[in-house]
Amino acid sequence: MLSPLLGLVFLGYSIRVVLESDPTPTRVLLTLGGAALFAGVFLWLMWMHDPLPSAAPEPSEVRKRRAAIAFLAGLVVALKLTLGNEWRVLFFHVNIAAGFMLLRKDAYAAIAGLAVVTFVLGITSGLAFFALPTAAIGLWATAFVRQVTAVAETSERLRRAEEDREREAQELSAARVIQQQLLPKELPSLPGWRLASYYQPARAVGGDFYDSLELPDGQLALVAGDVTDKGIPAALVMTTTHSIFRGDAPGLVSPGAVLEQANNRLYPDIPAHMFVTCLYAVLDPRSGRLRYANAGHNLPYVATADGVTELRARGMPLGAMPDMTYEENEAYLAPGESILLHSDGLVEAHNPAGEMFGFPRLQEIVESSSGSEHLIDECLIELREFVGSDWEQEDDITLVTLKRTTSEGS
Repeated sequence: MLSPLLGLVFLGYSIRVVLESDPTPTRVLLTLGGAALFAGVFLWLMWMHDPLPSAAPEPSEVRKRRAAIAFLAGLVVALKLTLGNEWRVLFFHVNIAAGFMLLRKDAYAAIAGLAVVTFVLGITSGLAFFALPTAAIGLWATAFVRQVTAVAETSERLRRAEEDREREAQELSAARVIQQQLLPKELPSLPGWRLASYYQPARAVGGDFYDSLELPDGQLALVAGDVTDKGIPAALVMTTTHSIFRGDAPGLVSPGAVLEQANNRLYPDIPAHMFVTCLYAVLDPRSGRLRYANAGHNLPYVATADGVTELRARGMPLGAMPDMTYEENEAYLAPGESILLHSDGLVEAHNPAGEMFGFPRLQEIVESSSGSEHLIDECLIELREFVGSDWEQEDDITLVTLKRTTSEGS
């Protein structure tokens, strides 16, 4: 780009000299031929390559930059032909050429120095009439080109940022579809039992999960878990944990053994400062017997005729420490009784005053509810009334309910 620019800067001078000194046909032909060569090379570079550094690929931005260069180049030639070949015009051309080639912030000092030199030499040589306009126009031309560059580069950065946002949104959308496909599309239908679930991540993807697994002898495993953190990292750990349960649980009978094996498989590969809380329960639909183990998850609530009880079992979250054992307990669900598995996204929701929804409020809902899907609806209605219409969900929310409607043989 340097050669055609310099050629264009001195193009007006050569034409004027030819026309004023000895405009023979040969000299005119050679001069015009050289001018055409310089112009051709300049136009080729201008239209086939980006005229300024980091040019935006959008046609409109490229056209703006090319138009700015062409305008200033034409200004150089016009002033050369008008003012003549005095040295002051040469300094003006140097200013303009520097404005083309020095387009970064560190060029301000160089351009300003050339303008000052032009002005001082013009004053000392008695050419003050030309000195001030020459210096001013040189600075103006440089500032103009730089402004065009800054606007175009800002547009480029915004375009790239928008492309990054769109690409991220597409990736999150794909991740959400994949994650939703891992969750049960529908819960199994058990005679004498009603199951219902609700899942709502705080972001496009989340760390909560739940599942139901059919086991030998007609038993059913229910899983509810919560990965620390949110977003893509939590979703990846959730996917791994879900796959572990899907692969290992059918071959194991004991809930404690399932959690122990899942913990040992997760621990070597789980990211630092991340872990998984999980409740794993095995239901015998015929007897109502529910065996369960808990890896640091929220305690399930059981609604009975005598009130609400918590199903307690000790155990560390999955992936926190290796070689952990998990306490295993059992309970019996009588007809009319129901159980709620839940993640902390519900109880840790805050209203505009900063008050937390809390476990006592949830326990009251469970106690007064008729269970199953009605319990989920009542939890969500109470949540919306508590947080208000402008609430922004803070954490993933997962609810799984199980209610025994009749006894075996009824």
